[in-house]
Amino acid sequence: MEFWTYYRILRRRRWLILGLALGVAVAAALLERPRPAEFVATATLTTAPPEDQRVSDFVAGTRRDRSAEQQRALAVDLLRSLTVAERVIRALGLSLTPVQLVDRIRVQRDPGSDLIRVLATGSSEQEAVRLVNAVAETASAFHREINRRGVTLAREFVEKLVADMGTSLRQAEEELWRFRNLRQLYTRVPARINAMGALEGEITRIDLALRELETELSLVREQIRRHLASRPQPLPTPPAVPFRATGTVMLDGTRLAILQAGERTYFARAGDVVEGFRVVAVEPDAVTVRQGGFEHHFPIDPASLSPLPSPTPQVVPPAQVVQPDPAYERLIQTQMNLEARRLVLLARREALRQLSRSIQQEIPIRSPYELEEARLERNVQILQQQYTTLQQRLMDIRVREQEFQAVGTLTVVELARMAHRTSPLGNRPMRGLAGALLGLVGGVGLVLFAEYTDNRLKTPEQAERLLGLPALGAIPRHNPPFDEGYRMLRASLFSPNGAIPPKVLAVTSTKPREGTSTVVMNLARACADIGDRTVVVDAMLRRPAMHRLLGVQNGRGLVEVLLGSARVEEVLVQVEPNLWLLPAGGSVPDPGKLLNPRQLDPLLRELRERADVVLVDVASAGAFADAYTLGPLCDGVLLVVEAGRPPRGIEELVRVQLHRAGAKLVGVVVNKVNPEHVDTYFYHHQFFRPPQKRNGWPLGRA
Repeated sequence: MEFWTYYRILRRRRWLILGLALGVAVAAALLERPRPAEFVATATLTTAPPEDQRVSDFVAGTRRDRSAEQQRALAVDLLRSLTVAERVIRALGLSLTPVQLVDRIRVQRDPGSDLIRVLATGSSEQEAVRLVNAVAETASAFHREINRRGVTLAREFVEKLVADMGTSLRQAEEELWRFRNLRQLYTRVPARINAMGALEGEITRIDLALRELETELSLVREQIRRHLASRPQPLPTPPAVPFRATGTVMLDGTRLAILQAGERTYFARAGDVVEGFRVVAVEPDAVTVRQGGFEHHFPIDPASLSPLPSPTPQVVPPAQVVQPDPAYERLIQTQMNLEARRLVLLARREALRQLSRSIQQEIPIRSPYELEEARLERNVQILQQQYTTLQQRLMDIRVREQEFQAVGTLTVVELARMAHRTSPLGNRPMRGLAGALLGLVGGVGLVLFAEYTDNRLKTPEQAERLLGLPALGAIPRHNPPFDEGYRMLRASLFSPNGAIPPKVLAVTSTKPREGTSTVVMNLARACADIGDRTVVVDAMLRRPAMHRLLGVQNGRGLVEVLLGSARVEEVLVQVEPNLWLLPAGGSVPDPGKLLNPRQLDPLLRELRERADVVLVDVASAGAFADAYTLGPLCDGVLLVVEAGRPPRGIEELVRVQLHRAGAKLVGVVVNKVNPEHVDTYFYHHQFFRPPQKRNGWPLGRA
């Protein structure tokens, strides 16, 4: 049960709740026994800034040291550790257990600084001061010992690595010396081999950059394809090609067309998009491009001013005239930039490959012993670099080890000199506060108990528990209609959320006169406001109301379409931008016989193709069988229930019968809800309420 749902009930009974809370608080405070006085002393410590490198950096050179926040958290844990408590007990000769001592210690961190405050409780002022100072000094010494121990272990490990690396270096140097004396060789090729290695490395980096560019180009082409697929098709007018083909060039086995558009030159291959035209094929003597349903084939001619369209272009039926698209132009510009970068990288890679081949051809033919000599020399150089790096790390560790001999990262800033006495009231304030909270909870429970006896449907949560369907919205009693409530209902219905939203939705109610037509009208307007083509079908053939709500004439409509005397496009009435109405049409003696699934299914399929959202206003499912006929033909059924009425069982019966008929119930919306029970309406009203004044100054609103 939500507090805000019963806010006015609690406000009306506030004096009863406050009186009960006050009585329980006074009783709890009087029952608290007096406790002996205690003293609290405070010592201050600090954590130094994070170290540049720690043990893991010296060993592997990859991990970073703890941050300042981690250093403070480690210091807090250390101050309250059992090891520090045991050392303090031994130093002071206390008759306490480590757990009891830890209970008398509190640690506080100052926000925004490295200071840590340690508070200790004692029966006397001297005891509290002595205890907190002992804890601070012991923790600082223990922290310094831990750091020194870690650095010592790191030093021993790095010393072993230095010794092993020195042995390997001497062995490599001896192997190189023996090889030179045995073969009487002195290398002259390593410089060129190193140059070739550097060129190969640069070519590899260019290959990686080309792969990244290809990936980016694929993403941009996919965005262009989706953008072209999503925007309206242009009128079937042959577009003028803004460029001409001046030649072709081969690059990495792919033929590129050279297209000249004014002062800009494009290098395009098959599949690329240039100035809104997709290149279909690039031949040695001709280029084929396509835009929409038009395909242009023209020969390579540097003197040609503009290509001629094909005599028989394929035309796609247009939907609407396309306006200039800045997003599309930005995508095209991005593709051009990426293509230019790709061509630059391809040219650079080809130049490096030619240089590598020329260097390889310049290397004289030598015996394999020279290459072996170069390999051994590189091995010696690598070992020398590693040995130098390890020696530098070992020197840094030894310096840090000497630093930790004298000072650590947790140091004492100020020892305690005096202690202050705690409140003589002891825990009475806390007992009184706990009693007040208990009385408050009890008073709220008594007030809400009476509310539970009222079984009228008031909130969407009650409707959700009653029907077992998700409550998609609550529409308050409000005139004019509460538009934000219908926008939230639209978002709940048609947001994808991992599933396909319903396109054809039947809206019905459990009982007549629950406001189904009003919900359909305002939901349709909410969908039309965001640009969705929305069609409202008035299937309440007995008492049609949708034409009156939308302010149109009820001429020919659904009845004539089902009888075959009219077509859908003839009876559709555009009410507002993006909103059309299919009226009920003329009256018939028995509308139930006219709603035949064999006739309704083709009609709904046609409407599905014409519109983005189709809303069908269906008569009450608790009184008529229309919903059980139309529901299975739609993508979903939205059930409308009226608030303020006690459930009579018809709601559950309608849900079960719709399920048996094969309809998919997408959820329930509660209509005519008391505005006090709709949180959205409450906060919306609070936001637009004029600001109140206090002491002559207007209050701001966040």
